[in-house]
Formats: sequence, C-alpha cells, structure tokens
Amino acid sequence: MTYYLKKLANKFHKSFQWKYFATSHGKGVVDGIGGRAKSVVRSSVMSKRSSAPVVQNARDFYKLVSKLMPSTKVILIENKDIPRPAADWGNAEAVPGIKKYHGMVAHSDEATKFYFNAYDPVTVVIDQPERGTMSDHDNSPKYKIGDWVLVRYDSHRYPGEVTAAAGSEVQVSTMEKADASNTWKWPSNEDKIFYSLKDVIHIISPPVCVGSRGQFKFIGEDCW
Repeated sequence: MTYYLKKLANKFHKSFQWKYFATSHGKGVVDGIGGRAKSVVRSSVMSKRSSAPVVQNARDFYKLVSKLMPSTKVILIENKDIPRPAADWGNAEAVPGIKKYHGMVAHSDEATKFYFNAYDPVTVVIDQPERGTMSDHDNSPKYKIGDWVLVRYDSHRYPGEVTAAAGSEVQVSTMEKADASNTWKWPSNEDKIFYSLKDVIHIISPPVCVGSRGQFKFIGEDCW
C-alpha cells in the first residue's frame, strides 16, 4: 500500500492519505461486517437441515449473504472483474516499524510521511522514489546485517542477530532462554521484529553451540 500510494501520487501529481487507526490495523466497521457475513454463511452451511446451502465459489457466497443479511448491500466482484497489471512487488521496500503507525500521506513532490495518531506531528519521514529505494532522514544505522546484538524488550534482554537495518531501527531475530542456566536456543516460531536503536544495548559476540540439543552459549557475557 505504501509503495502504490506513492506511485499514485506521482502519477496524478496530488497527495493521497491513508488512515488505519483501528488497533492492530484491521478491526474497523468493514471488518465487522465481513466477519458477520462469514459467520452467518458458515452457520447456514454447517446446519443439519436437508436444505442447507452449498457454497463453492464467490457467487454462491454472494447469493447466500444477500439472502441472510438483507439490510446489507452485497456486491459481487469476480476474478474476471479484477484488473491484473504486471506486478512489480520487487520494488516495494519494507517500511521499518510500520505497525506502530496509524496514518500516512504520500506526496508527489516530497517524502511519504507517517503518523502515530491524528494529532501527532510527523515523526518519521521515509522517501520512496519510483524505483522503490528507501532513504531515512535519520542518521545511518549503527548496526549492519549479521551483527549480533543484545536488545531490550518489555524490561527483558534478549540476544539476537541483525537481519535488516534502516534509519533509526534495526530488525533483529532473537533467541529465547533454554532450560539450562546461561544457555539460549532459537524459538520454534521465529521472533523477528524491528527495534528502535535506543532498545539496542550493545553488540555481542556470536554464540557457540553447546551439546547436541540446539542450545547455545554466549562466551564472556552475563546470563542477562
């Protein structure tokens, strides 16, 4: 969305604003209507009545929702109705920390601006030119991909490897405490998020493997 809003701004030489103020970016009115539609369709299909409908495609869903939710205007958009230009997702750069923002404005003649809320002034400015390259108006990152660092999260400290660096944030894939004292392991689900530079404590040495159970130890470091 960030990339294509910038393309629209450049194409039409005007600004485009996108607000997504719902917590977690997806709990607005439209999401509630969609959830209700899916719920009533599922209940109807799963009923044990002999007349239970069969929903196999978008048109079946459209017909059933129109019947079960008569006060809601339902619009059918089929695959043939969706234009599919050549995708250029390779030019769409990740925006570090975008989950923390709740609004953006794309301009044709200046950098895209992000907002924490409706009242805050612009706090982050990331320029996304047509080719998809990104530059941040902050100083260059102090850390590079492959560095091992100690980060702070919810008053706890975790070691991890830097996987991306952009402006005032770095993306770190962190480890978790193992059962044994002073040992760490990779979590079953990768824990990789962006951290502000103020939450990066310092660079540490890479861990060494101890034993055969996927446990690691950081030599010369405290157990945190």
